[in-house]
Amino acid sequence: METEDAALWRAVVAAPHDDAPRLIYADWLEENGSSDRAEFIRVQCRLDRLDDHAPERPALEGRERQLWLKNKASWRAPLPRRMRVFPFRRGFVHPTNLYLTPKQFLQLDDDVFAHAPLWDVGLKVRGPAALGELVGTNRLSQVAGLELDASGLEPGHLSDFLAGPELGNVRTLALRGGPFTPDHLGAVSRAPIARRLSSLAVRSAPALGPEGAEVLAAADGLQDLEVLELVNCGLRDRGLRALLNSPNLASLKELRVPSNGLTASAVRALFECRHLRGLRVLDLEHNQLEDDGARVLALCPAVERLTRLDLGSNRIHRRGAESLAQSPFLSHVRDLSLLGNPCANDPATVTGLRFRFSDRVRLTDR
Repeated sequence: METEDAALWRAVVAAPHDDAPRLIYADWLEENGSSDRAEFIRVQCRLDRLDDHAPERPALEGRERQLWLKNKASWRAPLPRRMRVFPFRRGFVHPTNLYLTPKQFLQLDDDVFAHAPLWDVGLKVRGPAALGELVGTNRLSQVAGLELDASGLEPGHLSDFLAGPELGNVRTLALRGGPFTPDHLGAVSRAPIARRLSSLAVRSAPALGPEGAEVLAAADGLQDLEVLELVNCGLRDRGLRALLNSPNLASLKELRVPSNGLTASAVRALFECRHLRGLRVLDLEHNQLEDDGARVLALCPAVERLTRLDLGSNRIHRRGAESLAQSPFLSHVRDLSLLGNPCANDPATVTGLRFRFSDRVRLTDR
């Protein structure tokens, strides 16, 4: 006969993205003498739903740390040895930073999967045959974060794989390795998985170009996407304008587009952006915005909601930095990065930036 503990655990695994079964489990733990573990589950579930700069976050993080330091040995003890190095999320162990071939992933012991409701895993896929090994495996049903380091895949291969029901719990998807084209992004945006994604990243795929951004902008299956990261994807100004003007990406909270050859012309589209009202993080690192781009951002009302703005390595000199320091719209920024810009070497400019932003501006790595 199944124990109450086992039944509650099974409910957590059956609905791993839902806090309710975890909180019910926490209530049971408290009633059965494990009040610290119960509180830990509640605290982590609460933290998972808070914004980075929510006022209650520091106190909750402090309590999380206290509970963890006091109990980590006993909470890790029942886990298989290889699982003890992984962090806990929302109260339970959550394997991360795993990079495996499909064969290695499928050869993991069953007891490893039995202890974690969700996983984040990177899979090194070389060709359609390797991808085919994964089709239909129930082990993918516990994957929440999936990174495909893939090569030799046609858009159809990717489309067939992403259509699998075993990917029903994936919420973050990252692609790298490629080469990926706009047709690959079309396969992603049309797949059933797209409507469940909260985060999509494509890295080192210069063949995407502006056309790739336009495919994403036109995709009505990405309307719940909160984080979009396109690194070194050859977007150019046309590509960023397409993203900023897309009503299909209105749920974005973070837009990260480093190393895409962007200029001041691209960020001018922010003045006309009527959809990204929830945007809080904008990463424009390693582009060519220069002083004109910094000035455009400083004068744009759309940046008023940002809490993080990364302008590192954009050839910004004194004039651009002064515009940022005088901006009436950057009062909510908690992290402004100007790393790698000439303005960081000018003492008077640094003084002005520090006066406006204090320690919220990063000018050096130290």
